[in-house]
Amino acid sequence: MITYTWKVTQLEVVNEGDLSNVAIISYFQCSGEDEAGLKGQAGSDVRLLPPDPAHFTDINDVTAQQALDWTLQALGESGVTKYQNMV
Repeated sequence: MITYTWKVTQLEVVNEGDLSNVAIISYFQCSGEDEAGLKGQAGSDVRLLPPDPAHFTDINDVTAQQALDWTLQALGESGVTKYQNMV
């Protein structure tokens, strides 16, 4: 069994419409390690889903977990599986 760890390394930010400091692209890494200690890593970027103005979070207030949640949501189940298979 492989244990996976996901990490957002950077968010690309723009002003979009009436919103400022909107995260639009997430750069991420997926790493994994199996029981034997073998390790692998894959990374890329993904365009995030458009922000909901009613629930907008300024980039200065985004937590690491929030950025990761947005990234995984944008990748979808098939994208997550793709990168885990690459590891």
